[in-house]
Amino acid sequence: MLLVVSLVVCASAIPRLTFDGNVLNVLAGKSEAFRSYRHVQNEFRDFSGDLAIIVRADDLYEPEGIEKLRILHLDLTLVDGVESVFSLFTASRIDPATGAIASMLPERFEDGDDVRDIIAKAGEKDLLIAQFSRPERNAALISIESPFSEENGQAPDAEPVYQLIDEIRAIAPEGLQLDFVGYPLLRADAVEALISDQTLLTILGVSLVFLVSLATFRAVIPATVCALPALASVVWVLGGYGIAGSSINYLSTALPTIAMVLALADTIMLYFTWSAIRGRGVDGREAIAAAIRRVGPANSMTSITTAVAFGSFAFGGNQALRSLAILGSSAVMIAFAAVMIILPLLLYFFGHRIKVGKRQGVFEPLGTLVSRFAMWRPAAIATAAGLAAVALTTGHINVDEQHEITDQLPRDSQAALGEKLAVDIFGGVAPIYLILPVPEGSGWAEPKALDALAEAETAFGGEIGQQRVISLARLREAGLSQQAITDAMDEASDTLRGRFLSDDREEYLVTGTVPYGMNPDTAVAAAEEVVDDLGAHGIEGAKVTGYPILAAIEIPNIVNDLRNSLIIAIVLGVLVLAIGSRAPIVAAAALLPNLIPVLFIETSLWVIGTPMDIPHVIALTIAFGISIDNAVHVINAFLANQSAGMKDREAMHEALLEVAPALVSATFMFIAGSFGTLFSSLPSVSNLGFLIISTLCVALVANLAFLPALILTLRRIMGRAA
Repeated sequence: MLLVVSLVVCASAIPRLTFDGNVLNVLAGKSEAFRSYRHVQNEFRDFSGDLAIIVRADDLYEPEGIEKLRILHLDLTLVDGVESVFSLFTASRIDPATGAIASMLPERFEDGDDVRDIIAKAGEKDLLIAQFSRPERNAALISIESPFSEENGQAPDAEPVYQLIDEIRAIAPEGLQLDFVGYPLLRADAVEALISDQTLLTILGVSLVFLVSLATFRAVIPATVCALPALASVVWVLGGYGIAGSSINYLSTALPTIAMVLALADTIMLYFTWSAIRGRGVDGREAIAAAIRRVGPANSMTSITTAVAFGSFAFGGNQALRSLAILGSSAVMIAFAAVMIILPLLLYFFGHRIKVGKRQGVFEPLGTLVSRFAMWRPAAIATAAGLAAVALTTGHINVDEQHEITDQLPRDSQAALGEKLAVDIFGGVAPIYLILPVPEGSGWAEPKALDALAEAETAFGGEIGQQRVISLARLREAGLSQQAITDAMDEASDTLRGRFLSDDREEYLVTGTVPYGMNPDTAVAAAEEVVDDLGAHGIEGAKVTGYPILAAIEIPNIVNDLRNSLIIAIVLGVLVLAIGSRAPIVAAAALLPNLIPVLFIETSLWVIGTPMDIPHVIALTIAFGISIDNAVHVINAFLANQSAGMKDREAMHEALLEVAPALVSATFMFIAGSFGTLFSSLPSVSNLGFLIISTLCVALVANLAFLPALILTLRRIMGRAA
């Protein structure tokens, strides 16, 4: 009754789940790069709400087409929530006759005007026009400030973002094709993908798990009994997140599926043991209790080691990773509770309807084959394991680190399409910032200070392109006097002034645009070289930041921290195993078989030229936590047989006969449960699933082939030494 009530409560909480598509949260930390990024948001303005509109039309640079673009610009200023609009029509100059501020472009283009030539000449005088227009591609760019900024890291809901985009499409003059890109849309598309993925992963995972169970046992009741604990673990995990108010992001979206396959693996081990005990004539509660006594310690040990693997993420020094550590560890323990509570109950109520010993499971014959191979030449196999580990360290040393924001976007999303167009047509629209202190002893509007700003803008443009940078120095180039510039900034709104000047008027902001997926080496080099160049000219204190810079600096740091966490997880896992089994030599034998799968994947990534990203290291850590479970069950059975009076070879032979079919079956079900991740619309999730599946396959072979040989070899060596 308590079980049913808990499932109902958790199921009712699932609709309250929240999803976080803010990938910046993963990069949050205490580095200088991140502090500079937050400094821009706090002291200038929060650019995370900016949306870029790519406007295309075959006649865009004909008089009729350019007037449609002007109408769109004006209409956008009337849309609720749009606080400012920037386009090529924003460029202004001083009218020499009146001294008034006037547009750089004609108030209206008439039939017969050579629009392309007019805009090209205007672009030579004003880089804002050059930045927002691409006559050769029949495209233009409009930047709007939306209300969907980060607001201290809290990502907005997706629906209002889509509503604003639909409203903008609705007011666009006929004939203009609009595409959107920007951080609000990146987050919105990521949230939508997370929701659809969570549904897909759960439904597909549960379905495949049941089908594999059915194929394994070739009977409906055993398949159902073994699938229900895994299903309950999903309900408990998702419901628990809903009750606790924990948001699901692209790092944690696979956790319910992982909990499901973990529960299934331990369920299979417990079920196989119960079935074997039943086959010896023991029945009822006694058979269930005997199975728990036999497998329960191993299941608890596998849960502890996997929870330790997740807990190692807490050493990453990042709030998102610490949250992942808590959520992952809790999911593991929930899966353990589901197995140890639900399966015994199901066996108590329905076990008498399951026939044992009548029909052999499909993997039963594998025990003999595995034992024959693993015990053929233990010393030779152990030596091969050592050589393989040494050879595979090459990949661990040489694999690179890189982060692609497009991997966190659905492949066919508006944001992904907009980003591709933005890079292709405009060279990217991701903002990158140069923060420059106002020279000491000068007012921010004085010529000397603006000279330094102009020099900084030129140096910044030299690194990323002169047509991609803008600063307050442009106002002086437009002919404004010092007093006029001061008046313009005093009268401007906070958000407009924040594009150029800090709240305290002590710092300038030079803004450039680059691809969101800017090459990390290029990004870091650009940041360092512009600061060095300005320093060489006596302009000190400059800083460069922005998402591309943040990703280029933080991702390698986070990946390195995670790889260190993985080493910690491996050491702690083996240590916990040594303490739990009270057999240090046997536990030490588990090190290589569970290190080899990780090294194998790192080497494979290095060979194919794929850099390590955050999901890659997370996948390897999770896979290690799962793969060491195989070692625990082999060791548990071996030590139990040895305690029963068997010699080493006999104890290992009987252990492999017992656990090999269950481990192969559980691995197949792991693959089935994780198979849905391969169909995720998010490349990062599908990559994570592929790596987990690949690592588990290698881990299965390593633990069934290398581990027995290493145990026998080490015990023989230690026996001779004794």
